[in-house]
Amino acid sequence: MLYRVIKMTLGVLVGIYIAILLNLSFPLSAGIIVMLSLLDTKKQTFSVAWKRIYTAGIGFVLSAVIFNWFGFEPWVLGLFLLAFVPISLKLNAAEGVVMNTVIATHFMSFQSITLVNIINELALLGIGIGVAIVLNLHMPSLENELKEKQSEVEKHMKHILMQMSFNLKNLCLVEDTSEEMAQLEPFIKDSKVLALKHVNNLLLVDHQIYVDYFQMRLDQFYWMLYMQKHFKNCFITQTEAEMLSEFTEHMAEMLSVENDPKPLLDELARIRALIVKQPIPTTQLEFENYSALYQYMNDLETFILLKLEFSKKYL
Repeated sequence: MLYRVIKMTLGVLVGIYIAILLNLSFPLSAGIIVMLSLLDTKKQTFSVAWKRIYTAGIGFVLSAVIFNWFGFEPWVLGLFLLAFVPISLKLNAAEGVVMNTVIATHFMSFQSITLVNIINELALLGIGIGVAIVLNLHMPSLENELKEKQSEVEKHMKHILMQMSFNLKNLCLVEDTSEEMAQLEPFIKDSKVLALKHVNNLLLVDHQIYVDYFQMRLDQFYWMLYMQKHFKNCFITQTEAEMLSEFTEHMAEMLSVENDPKPLLDELARIRALIVKQPIPTTQLEFENYSALYQYMNDLETFILLKLEFSKKYL
């Protein structure tokens, strides 16, 4: 926050003083344009700069037509906005509305639209956008913060999986992790937003890995919600529960961005083969328990497959 405040303050002052040195009219407007153009990411800055440039061309044409026809009265500014705002919205360039409104008020102050006046406004626009682009070429790296968030996500997911393993050993729900999961979901979503910001600060490098990582963890999180539903009732199938408990513990220990999920899939396939060989349930309760554990095993497989897709793409 402090970095952004300092950058904005510096940009506004630099823009104003450049306009003063060039003896432009309305030099304060150059600082306002810098402020409007200093966005959160480099890609946003360039995108909005382009929109403001081409909407300025439209604004100049409309101003020349409307003010020259109807005069430079305040109510004519309303006519200008009635024409310009819908065009900007249609072009998905609403970012140009405020700036072009300011330019229109300058023409009203000049009481004329001449080549000299247009050059003055183009210079203000160029200074404001140019200073903003130069300042935004430097952005603090978010990579260390993203790695810290990765570690935090994995720490909580490991703890939740370990608790699932413990619950399986005890054949029923011993400790509820719903509060931890309720906090984890918004944390992953916020981390993904930060990852998107990181991507938009890289003009020549594609660093989509962090975005895809947090999306993968978010998908896994939702599968963990399904997995937790199987602990609403106590189990009676000790053998199957013990095998899945040990596997869940092993999976939790292996959970990291670098781990290869293929060995886990092989191990789960071996457990599945052993469970299938167990005696067929003879009572309704045994069948319900068997079904719950089997579904839990399927959910574990999906959980691992989500990581496998990520690993195929990046690791």
